[in-house]
Amino acid sequence: MNELIKQQEIKQDINFLEYPLWAVDTRSGDKEFQDIEGYKYRAGFKVPTYLDVIFLYYLLFITQQKCWKREITVSKYNVLRNCGLSKTPYYAARFIDSLKRWINITVEYEGTFYDNHEYNSIVFNIIDTYKIDKKSKKITIKFNEEWLIKIKESTYFKIIKFENLLKLKSPIAARLYEILVKTFQNRDTWKIDAHKLAVKMTMKEKYLTHILQKIKPAINKINKRTDLKIDLKIRKRERGKATLIFIKKGENKNKEKEKQQNIEQKTKKQKISKEEIQQLLSFVREDQKNDDIVKDIIKKYAKKKGYEYCLKNIIYTSDYSSP
Repeated sequence: MNELIKQQEIKQDINFLEYPLWAVDTRSGDKEFQDIEGYKYRAGFKVPTYLDVIFLYYLLFITQQKCWKREITVSKYNVLRNCGLSKTPYYAARFIDSLKRWINITVEYEGTFYDNHEYNSIVFNIIDTYKIDKKSKKITIKFNEEWLIKIKESTYFKIIKFENLLKLKSPIAARLYEILVKTFQNRDTWKIDAHKLAVKMTMKEKYLTHILQKIKPAINKINKRTDLKIDLKIRKRERGKATLIFIKKGENKNKEKEKQQNIEQKTKKQKISKEEIQQLLSFVREDQKNDDIVKDIIKKYAKKKGYEYCLKNIIYTSDYSSP
């Protein structure tokens, strides 16, 4: 895989993370989804899966690299390589199949997108057209303009790390990753009913034990293969029902804790002896050594900041103010 592609980050509007654009489980053959209030999803061809969303994020990356051009031209085999797939006839055909899926997707949002005046109802396709050049075999893809603009101009968005999605290699883990990335925008803890989460994830499991059998391994994959670190706690309420509590941890939280400890350490009073105070006063200019105000300032900052801090500042001040 191209190292540049692996390191890239992709902007995505939070609504396209919150509401599913693809399905983790297509066993039932359902082509409509409207279990979430204000959202309807229809597939006119086949329902996109984990592989299809990998293709879509790669194409979205390309258009963002090209200053949000609505129309892009790609090589089929470059797409496969950068999506971590082998250049086989199967995957080449599967990519074309994926484009057909995205062309035939319709998503409808009611009262979701705000235009500075009101919340509107709006219907999107994802891709409008694609065509294959007979000579070069390159594929020109045209995104739905309204869908692309919503991402480009979004002020409520998250950055998706493409490499993380590739590493997960699991539909359940990838969909949960999308939801958690969006959910932990401004918080470190998130609570949700287990069955409501299953709906968000397009899971077909109806029983709590079956839901947990899928969610727990997904959390493990996210923790091992991405930079997002999560703790999961399960609070059972009654038979067959539970609240799932996701707690964000990891590097960012540790840095914040370390920062807070540094602040507390700096504001904590330092132990300093009378002899050290006298030593500090010995470095003060002769005309200030008997000044009570100067003495009080030195005592105050010596206790607050420490001996070394005060000594450096006294020497600096003395040198700076000397004739």
